Formats: sequence, C-alpha cells, structure tokens
Amino acid sequence: MGVVIIKNDSVTFRLEAEGVLSPAHDDSAIASVMLALVEFRKVVPLVLYKVQKKGDGLYSFEFNDGPRHWNQTLGFVNADLASEPWQTFDVADHWLLSEFTLNRDVRDGAIGLIRKFQITLLKCEWN
Repeated sequence: MGVVIIKNDSVTFRLEAEGVLSPAHDDSAIASVMLALVEFRKVVPLVLYKVQKKGDGLYSFEFNDGPRHWNQTLGFVNADLASEPWQTFDVADHWLLSEFTLNRDVRDGAIGLIRKFQITLLKCEWN
C-alpha cells in the first residue's frame, strides 16, 4: 500500500493506494488531479473533495463547499478497471453548470488514479 500526503497552510491532500505501483509525490497523474482541484476551487469554495473505494470496482465521490453537497457513485462493470465506468448521482443541492462541470476534470483524473494505482482514498481538505 502506498500513501502520498501533501500539506501546506491551506490544504491537505491525501492519497492511499493498494496497487502494485506505489504513488509518488511527483507523479504527473497526481499533479494533474491536484491542478484540476485548484481550478475547481477557483470557482467553488470547496472545503472537501473525497473519492473512496467502497467495494470491488465501486467508488464514492463526494465534494462540498460547506452548505452544498455532491454525492456520486462510480463503478466498473465486473470490477474491470479498464471498462467504461457507470455513474449514479444523489444531488439534492443546486449546482450551477459552470460549477459542477469542473468536477469532470477531477473525476477523470481520479479514474486515471484508480486505474493506475488502485486508489482506496483520495481526500483533499481545505482550511
């Protein structure tokens, strides 16, 4: 299992993985997700963005800016990480199109990390 923690005064980024490849701080796939999170936060004052493994090929995606929450489940058919993932959404709060579409870059990057490292947790918290 590999763990990457990047922390400064305003944010803590944590990635846990169970794959054969162990993630490194300077991995370009991790940097891409972090950059997408930075861009997302420029528009939405996120306090939490979390991706967590829930079972074989099943992941929860959650983000919030305090009062508003986004919950999504993403899964891979037969736990085959090479397959196209399916998604469900449980979103009761309003999100502007210009806000939630920024999640696509983060989500796509997280899918890449799932495939590359078999991540069990990606968590980014802002102070």
